[in-house]
Amino acid sequence: MKALKIAVILVLIAGFIAGNFGISEAANIIEEKKKEIRKLEREISNQQKEIKERQTKEFNFNEHIHVLEVKLDRNINEQKEVTEKIDLAKLEIGATESQIDETELELEHQQKILGSYLRDLSRYDQANKMLLLFNTSNISDFYNQVNYTENISAKSLDLVNNISEQKTELETNREVLVNYRLEHETLLAGLKLYEDEVARAQSELEIMRQQNAEEVKSLEDAVVHTDEIRQQREQELFALTREGQSIQFQEAVKHARFASANTGVRPELIMSIVKQETDFGNNVGNGTYKNDMKQDQWETFVQICTELGRSPETTPVSARPKSYSGWGGAMGIAQFLPTTWLTVKDDTAVITGNKPPDPWDPRDAFVAVGVKLRNMGATDGNRDKEWEAAGRYFAGGNYKKFPWYADNVLKRADKYKDMLEQVSD
Repeated sequence: MKALKIAVILVLIAGFIAGNFGISEAANIIEEKKKEIRKLEREISNQQKEIKERQTKEFNFNEHIHVLEVKLDRNINEQKEVTEKIDLAKLEIGATESQIDETELELEHQQKILGSYLRDLSRYDQANKMLLLFNTSNISDFYNQVNYTENISAKSLDLVNNISEQKTELETNREVLVNYRLEHETLLAGLKLYEDEVARAQSELEIMRQQNAEEVKSLEDAVVHTDEIRQQREQELFALTREGQSIQFQEAVKHARFASANTGVRPELIMSIVKQETDFGNNVGNGTYKNDMKQDQWETFVQICTELGRSPETTPVSARPKSYSGWGGAMGIAQFLPTTWLTVKDDTAVITGNKPPDPWDPRDAFVAVGVKLRNMGATDGNRDKEWEAAGRYFAGGNYKKFPWYADNVLKRADKYKDMLEQVSD
């Protein structure tokens, strides 16, 4: 309802401008509107391009983070290998320390024994060996006693040396362990620094990503806003150029939607065809069938007019084209040739309930366009099929010779699609 009020107001504005400023002033306003629309379309295109660039930038953020994570994983794996080596070294050193502890206990025991020997040796040194000789029962016992003390002394010396060597080896192993631990701690510290660096980089990238997403959202909102302005200017232009003088825009939308619902063809495509053919009924032609229509169409044309109560002599048809060779003779709001009309007539009558249907009636004309496009395969929204159907609507099998027609129809249909979204039933 709101959209209908807007359309009515725009039409009233157009009439006011035309009546008060004259044709030339109105033409200037129309041209300015067209320029503004083109400018808005360029602005939308630039905004959409920047959105794509920023979306590509988002992918670069993800790739950079992936590279950092790969490096971090590699570093962690290296740290694991070093840690395993250090743990193995710990086991070996631990075993060495246990062995040394056992040796020290054994040495402590031997030292006690050695102490008793040393005390005996001390007494032996203090006593006169000659007295010891006279105190023994024979010379053999004397020498045995001397050898015994000397053996004890040698063994004691060996034990002392062994203890010293094992202690030295123990200290060396402990130093190795300390170095391993230092290396381990250094590597772990390096890993922590790298983890901190990755975390910082990820944080910075996340902030940049968020900012980028916000800018993309802002651009998308700007596109929506700019497009709303463009649609408004399109509707203003629609009124200023008196599009829909015979069929108002709201009425055209209604007929197109009805035709679409019953044929499966997009309403904006149907509207674009009707606009292309007669400017929504503003220009149904100024020719006559005997001057502008190919003769093999005459009989059918007369039959159609008679059935509808029209005079074939005074009913206008399209004039013969001046820019290229060919015939005119297309009739009605959607510009059907008489024999072509017969191919869609029955289906149109079934849908609208008008028997016979009238090519000059807006409802019948819009439905007939939908029927013809449907019969040519333009029902699934496939743009290539729609382009071919539009071309065949104009030139039949020669549609490829006139690509401009289908190009114009689809381009206009895109604009009407946006406009239709703003118009309620």
